[in-house]
Amino acid sequence: MKITAYGQTDIGQCRQINEDCFLVDSRNELFAVADGVGGQPAGEIASWFALDQLLHYLLELLEPVSDPVQAFNSVIKRSNLAIMRAAVEKPHWHGMATTLVAAWLRDQMLVIANVGDSRAYLVRDQKMVQLTEDHNLHNEQQRLGLNLSEQELAGLSNVVTRALGTDSSEPEGQIIDVQVGDRLLLCSDGLTSMVDDTIIQTVIQSTTSPQEGCRMLIDLANRNGGRDNITLILVYFDKPTLTQKLTEALTTRR
Repeated sequence: MKITAYGQTDIGQCRQINEDCFLVDSRNELFAVADGVGGQPAGEIASWFALDQLLHYLLELLEPVSDPVQAFNSVIKRSNLAIMRAAVEKPHWHGMATTLVAAWLRDQMLVIANVGDSRAYLVRDQKMVQLTEDHNLHNEQQRLGLNLSEQELAGLSNVVTRALGTDSSEPEGQIIDVQVGDRLLLCSDGLTSMVDDTIIQTVIQSTTSPQEGCRMLIDLANRNGGRDNITLILVYFDKPTLTQKLTEALTTRR
């Protein structure tokens, strides 16, 4: 299978700084987006630190991993503790927090985990499915069955109930099979709040490279107002090239 990945971030049209961060590590097959929590200090530090620690602890995992979901969740929890320790050691970082959505590819299986409202989507068979659930007050109120108006619910969608750097940081993990033709999207809410899901799906399905898809989606988000930082990663799973098939065949024979 041919795997190509690309990430891009943009400050948007209204923010003074970019508190988003992304990681595309094709060698270790790790992809992640972090969105520093607005209204808190050092959001840009929190998002960068989360991804740095995520990769650090992932590389410390001992093989073989019997339960990839549990292992990935433990790596995220360790990253959370590292952020909290850093905030204690440096008072001007006190209170920093970030969302996280991450994907780890293992033997054509994707381990997905998230904390907060950054999202993972899978495009397959002309359909786009949101893989993650937002950890925000909007969803919490709906789960509790409270009878709030759409306007009241909309005002709660930006308030996250889980974030790295806080005690409420439990990740939700899952594992899915990867198929040829799949498209994976990881993104901050700066994209999904500005561009409708149907448009996002159309762009992903109509572009032949993740670079082109990222560029077009960021342009659309900015054209629609760009009210927040915009960050996304696209991973395309395509048929292997002839060269790749020959290389794999030679490697197998050895």
